[in-house]
Amino acid sequence: MQHNTAVVREAIFRFGQISTTPMLRNQLVLRRLVETAAEILEAEVVGAAVYENGIEHAARAACVIGPWTRDESQRFLKQSQWSIEDRVLAVELAARPRGVMYRRSDLIEEEAFTRSRLYQDFQKPMGLGDQALGLFQRADGAELLVGVNAVGPQAELGEQTVERCCAIAPFMAQAWAWAWIREPDWMQNLKPQARRVLDHVLEGFDDDQIAELTGLTYHSVRAHLKRLFREANVRSRLHLMQACRTLQDARMTDAAEIVAAG
Repeated sequence: MQHNTAVVREAIFRFGQISTTPMLRNQLVLRRLVETAAEILEAEVVGAAVYENGIEHAARAACVIGPWTRDESQRFLKQSQWSIEDRVLAVELAARPRGVMYRRSDLIEEEAFTRSRLYQDFQKPMGLGDQALGLFQRADGAELLVGVNAVGPQAELGEQTVERCCAIAPFMAQAWAWAWIREPDWMQNLKPQARRVLDHVLEGFDDDQIAELTGLTYHSVRAHLKRLFREANVRSRLHLMQACRTLQDARMTDAAEIVAAG
């Protein structure tokens, strides 16, 4: 597929919008990228997983768009955190050049795949069929796994879907590389309520508005803020926002470039 097609132009524009949206938290970055890819590809299942320490280690986050509930989709994240020995496709991808989309049949023999734990305990119960996937590496070593699946044990991906995926995946990966922040431990370890409070602070809401948005009392919001100040080693709301802004400003650097294919 030529890079001047309408599909690729749309992908470049829409992924670019996501990558330059200020103060967009990591999980939302990933979800918007996957949702956009699913719309452009018109595929039944599109997913992505982020491996901040490389695909040999557990995923930091995963997102999938498909015919499942949000709770059912959490199985994709759990699977992405298995040991690499049980993720046979990850083993194969780790040994191949980054920045390239592969059909599953190019990575592993079908008989070997159907014997694997990945197939028996995950893909078969989830009703997944043919797939194409690729691994993209950021200059700091973080990696993004992009995948597209057909639904149904014998279902195959159409050639057009695979061609489109090969064409747009590098732009999706570059948008991720620019937008994804390697967060400090204190941010990664926040409990869900505290994380929501932090996200709303960064969005510019005041304490009363955060209480209304989260369903917390005003005093609970204040208590969460005090703990956030302590965790971030700052003294005020302004300093907290500045600390997080510094992380955002560090996005568009050489470290946020995708390593060239091959």
